[in-house]
Amino acid sequence: MLGQITARAEAHTIRLALLYTLADGKRQISPPHLQAALVLSDYAARSAAWALKGATGDPLAEQIHAALLDNPAGLTRSQISQTLQRHQPAGQIDHALHALAQTGRAAPTQVRTSGRPAQLWTATPAPSA
Repeated sequence: MLGQITARAEAHTIRLALLYTLADGKRQISPPHLQAALVLSDYAARSAAWALKGATGDPLAEQIHAALLDNPAGLTRSQISQTLQRHQPAGQIDHALHALAQTGRAAPTQVRTSGRPAQLWTATPAPSA
């Protein structure tokens, strides 16, 4: 997702440099204008990276993560399906859970039951800044 957001950074940086140039009442972009634009562009890219840290880009994964945060004890796959009102195919839930595990936002554990073991998913604690 970050790549999509910052994909046109070069073009925006030149536009920013032009704005700084015009604000200075100049007609030609000079190194200080370009340097100021580069600093702002770098700041924006770092801010986006910070804001998107751990984001999956998958709305279903984000919905499941919100449900896991609301249930600190965790949810089994069956409970996750119930939370989604059974409107999502198992394959899409699998994909979303995999995305959450890949970004470190949720983790599964096996829970013994009278039958086959259940998979319990819990939200992982957010890393301290």
